[in-house]
Amino acid sequence: MTLLRPTSDPVGIEAIVKSIDQTAFAARLWNAPPTPDRGGPVAGDRSKRKPPLRLELIGITRDNGRLYAVLYDPESDRLLTVGDGDQIRDHTVTAISESEVELSDGHSTRRLALREGRS
Repeated sequence: MTLLRPTSDPVGIEAIVKSIDQTAFAARLWNAPPTPDRGGPVAGDRSKRKPPLRLELIGITRDNGRLYAVLYDPESDRLLTVGDGDQIRDHTVTAISESEVELSDGHSTRRLALREGRS
């Protein structure tokens, strides 16, 4: 094993450090691939993204032969009774059966079903 000792070399350590090309250390080691444009909001751009519609189907009721869905909205902590064609934020109730309700935002459809075992 050889130990390095300072030499009487006239080029001092400062001259050696100055001679090193510092731009080599500024290089990026990782370049993330570009994110493909999917036509929707970018994952990091939360300002354009709509909050999810968090609703729970509590029950289905019938009044004068027409079905209504009773939904719990945890965001507003309210019970909502809606019928076919009613609006909830940017969603429209498109169908109600005796076991589920269907909501659409014009792009996608979401079904909420009654759960078994509720009392």
